[in-house]
Amino acid sequence: MANKPPKQHKCKECGGYYIKFQSTQQVCSVKCAMAMGKRKTETKRKQADKAERKERKQRLEKLKSRSAWLKDLQNIFNKFIRLRDKDLPCISCGRHHQGQWHAGHYKNRWR
Repeated sequence: MANKPPKQHKCKECGGYYIKFQSTQQVCSVKCAMAMGKRKTETKRKQADKAERKERKQRLEKLKSRSAWLKDLQNIFNKFIRLRDKDLPCISCGRHHQGQWHAGHYKNRWR
């Protein structure tokens, strides 16, 4: 039975082919290993930054006041109403407006 030649593996950094000397080897040279290490540390740093921003956002969300919650709720409700009424005519003049519609001609009696 003839011995098979060693299998060539593709370098994860440069894409070149090499023969492994160790079972855990992932790159072909020290230069590629250093570049891969820098890339991995940069990736881990970005993931840590993203996790920190997410955690900070959650903490700030917990600190919201009642007025901030009501303001957000009002914005969401207004968006829903705009989407619901987008194909309906104006409540003031009964016309369908083309494109821009700022409700500038409609005045509320409460003000």
